Amino acid sequence: MLFNIKESGKIAIDKMLEKENKKDKTFRIYIRRVSN
Repeated sequence: MLFNIKESGKIAIDKMLEKENKKDKTFRIYIRRVSN
C-alpha cells in the first residue's frame, strides 16, 4: 500500500517538476533520493 502511494506520488512530482525543471534541478535530485 505504502509503495503504491509513494510510486504515484513520485509520478505526480515528476510531472510537476518537468515544468519547473530548468529552475529546480537540485530539488528534483533531492526528491529522487527521498523516493529511493
